[in-house]
Amino acid sequence: MNSIWQDIRFGLRMLWKSPGITLTAMLAFGVGIGANAAMFSVADIYLRNPITFPEVNRVAMVLGRAPGQTEGWSTISPADLQDWRAQNRSFESLAAYSWADVNLTGSGEPVKVQGFRVTANFFDVLRATPRLGRGFASGEDEPGREHVAVLSSGLWRRQFGSDPSVIGRTIRLDGTPTQIVGVMNDKVRFPQSVDLWIPMALSPEARSVRNVRYVMPVGRLKPGVSLEEARAEMLAIQQRLERSFPESERGWGVQCMTLGDFVAGPGKQYSVMLLFSVAFLLLIACTNVANLLLARSASRQNEYAIRVAMGANRLRLTRQVLVESVLLALGGAVAGLFLGGWWISLIRTAMPPEVERYIPAWDQVRLDTRTFIYSLAIALTAGILAGLIPALYASAANLHSSLKEAGRGGGSGVSGMRLRSGLVVLQVALSLVLLVGAALISKGAKSLFALNFKFDAESVLTFRVALPTYTYATPQQCSAFFQGLTEHLNHTPGIQDASVSVGIPFADYSSATFNLEDQPLQPGELASAKLNNIDPGYFQLLRVPLLEGRTFSEKDSADSVPVAIVSEKFAKRFWPRGGALQHRLKLGDAKSTEPWLTIIGVAPEITYDPWLHEPPPTIYLSLRQSPVSIAYVQVRTGSDPKALVPAIRSAVSAIDPDQPIYDVFSLQHVISNQILGLSYVAVLMGVTGLMALGLSAVGVSGVMAFSVTQRVHEIGVRMALGAKPTDVLRLFVQYGLKLLLLGICIGLPLSVALARLLSSLLFGVQSTDFVSFSGGAMLLAVVVFLACYIPARRAARVDPLVALRYE
Repeated sequence: MNSIWQDIRFGLRMLWKSPGITLTAMLAFGVGIGANAAMFSVADIYLRNPITFPEVNRVAMVLGRAPGQTEGWSTISPADLQDWRAQNRSFESLAAYSWADVNLTGSGEPVKVQGFRVTANFFDVLRATPRLGRGFASGEDEPGREHVAVLSSGLWRRQFGSDPSVIGRTIRLDGTPTQIVGVMNDKVRFPQSVDLWIPMALSPEARSVRNVRYVMPVGRLKPGVSLEEARAEMLAIQQRLERSFPESERGWGVQCMTLGDFVAGPGKQYSVMLLFSVAFLLLIACTNVANLLLARSASRQNEYAIRVAMGANRLRLTRQVLVESVLLALGGAVAGLFLGGWWISLIRTAMPPEVERYIPAWDQVRLDTRTFIYSLAIALTAGILAGLIPALYASAANLHSSLKEAGRGGGSGVSGMRLRSGLVVLQVALSLVLLVGAALISKGAKSLFALNFKFDAESVLTFRVALPTYTYATPQQCSAFFQGLTEHLNHTPGIQDASVSVGIPFADYSSATFNLEDQPLQPGELASAKLNNIDPGYFQLLRVPLLEGRTFSEKDSADSVPVAIVSEKFAKRFWPRGGALQHRLKLGDAKSTEPWLTIIGVAPEITYDPWLHEPPPTIYLSLRQSPVSIAYVQVRTGSDPKALVPAIRSAVSAIDPDQPIYDVFSLQHVISNQILGLSYVAVLMGVTGLMALGLSAVGVSGVMAFSVTQRVHEIGVRMALGAKPTDVLRLFVQYGLKLLLLGICIGLPLSVALARLLSSLLFGVQSTDFVSFSGGAMLLAVVVFLACYIPARRAARVDPLVALRYE
């Protein structure tokens, strides 16, 4: 132990004597460790604990998988839920929930809140305990007993001022008197965007429905039952249901995943990508420090040789260099934690509040104890990695040759120069991988956004309206409200067009199976498509002209012939030679009682779900023939859309003063939020790539400068024999470019492998993007050339007389 303390004290003194190398190495470590600390803080909530419940790893989402669906999941029907509950033996209990946007009155100004209808055992499955009051009692999800609610902590604070006497108070949800029975604690935020929970009270008739799917089950596994066993059992149950109810269950599968994986969603793969990128950055920092320590070891060869001559063994020399490297890493970790905290604050500040509420545990992203421990661990690891090669090199000091070379700058030797060159090649290769990865993801995000550039999204304002059933009990009343609203908006100054639809670009909407009249499906075959109910002005507002036929008109009412518009992909799939118009389709299978819809138009493709590698075909229904109670309203303006929000609220109030609007954003904002995760990854990987580029430039410049120092005498001899300054300049630049070429040759195959991985995970990323590969290589070449040129120019200015006297 005493000898280790001696090594530490001696190491500190030696580092103090070389402030330039010490500060440079600590800065390199600080950049790498700080980036890792920041990304670990973000990734930790996704990879370890995106949601906090007792034994959360035993809680699983049990979802459906639509016919032909190879990725993702689907909701299930109430009848499926009843059968799954009755037949499974893998779960202690199976709860369920569904979305329920509701108008809240009786607590100040009417507001729209995000509610969820849940079965009475929902909180029991999660083992969630309330802050105040209680959860739901058994039987409160029966019709007639469902007029109770449990508030989230967030809604309790915002709307009720954290009043502890709120339990027992009566509020109105969609006009229905509802008693508050509980307030959940801050840790209970599932589903993530929840404001309140209300019972899912289904009548016997509603529980038997199989062709409408809106339920999302969640269950707690029995002790000793694995997720794979539960998945196999649920799939077997679904196959039995398919045999019993082929009309509604044919082709449907089961998707099981842990609650943590479900909540984390795409954030999990994003986190892994970012962790790999900052790990590459730290590795580049390690090679940079290793090069510095190699240069320093070369200048200390005489010292090492003398220590060996005086009896020091090679293990002690190795340990001494490793101790110095670890001290540098620990110093860098201190700086890195400050940088990491700053980066975390920037990341959190840039997150829009309306998106933040959907991200699990986002408010918990901080430099906590786990981050400190992780930073310490990677600092020790990085210190050992960076010091290992210099330590082995130092311990191999040759007593005779080192003393013989004394006075010539320490003598680095050919082997030392090769080691430093090899480390530079590794830096260049890793930097190229990061630069190409950042370019690919950035272009992927831009391509997603550019899919709908033609919409002029900045000029379109969108908001949502959810009509309560107590006021709008019939489809006709809902249709009258939206028709009156669009008419009112179209006469509002500043608004050019107004439209209503169930879905908007880059926003979720429903899907359904369908059957064609002239191409009947074979037994056991199902075809599905996305649905969007739109009014006559939808395509005009988006500036999307139809490819064939006409759009919906005022005459396409509930009393006229049912019509539909299909997407280009739909038309090409079933009528590849054209002629989709006037063909008929109906929703459901061949036995469905839905009316036949005549195709009157073919629309160009519009992206609604940017994350599907193969966007499905789309069917558009007339909103006047198929009214809905919840819809998006879009208005196009000639100026700033946000300036018209007061006028829009007035237009809604003129029709119904008690009707709130919510999710008021520009269409560009909606699109940006949908690809926000990918944009974050693109920006962070871009920053990481630039930092790697800077570290590589420092590494190349350092090696070149050291090479110039070691070859001053040689330069003098060359110039004395007639070499010109340009010849010397060319000599060193060519040497640097050789390192660059080797690094690119190693980095390109790694970049290709990364590109293929990214293209399989992210829509919009092209694995054969020549521009990204060539652009990354060219940027790296420019930076490396500049890093080579500056030391090489210094070499070209060496005075031959001084160089020949250099010892």
